[in-house]
Amino acid sequence: MNEQDMSHEEKMAVLKKGIQQLTGFDNREMAVFMAQPRTGKILSRMEAASRVSVLFEVSESKGCVAGHKPGDTYLFPKGGALDLAESTGHLCPFLMPPMTRIMWLVQERVWEGLDPLPLYAVGHCDDVGLDCDGWGRVVIKARILNAETQP
Repeated sequence: MNEQDMSHEEKMAVLKKGIQQLTGFDNREMAVFMAQPRTGKILSRMEAASRVSVLFEVSESKGCVAGHKPGDTYLFPKGGALDLAESTGHLCPFLMPPMTRIMWLVQERVWEGLDPLPLYAVGHCDDVGLDCDGWGRVVIKARILNAETQP
């Protein structure tokens, strides 16, 4: 059956089954998940979330011992996990915290039905830089790719 021909209830049943398979929740855990107040809102926005990918790009880099350079990119397709094949080959763990914060903001905005890109979609690594007795500084900027602009 084509998804366009499915009723809302049928689509929800397929979605719930997919979530249960993905998470490995047993029936009790799935019932707990479904009983959470926010789950209904999240499930109602899953289609919107599936159209949003986040691309982080290094815009500045000075003194980075991991070798990050301007133009390095990191793709998180459909709000999910990092796509290693479509990203620059390495990722310093100290550049991950700002990506995590921005991803949470994007996800929350999708769940609320807002433009997914937060106003402050810029972050920097946790290194304090040479001027503060650290090594370097890397700045990343996020942008949203919709289904039409994804690689």
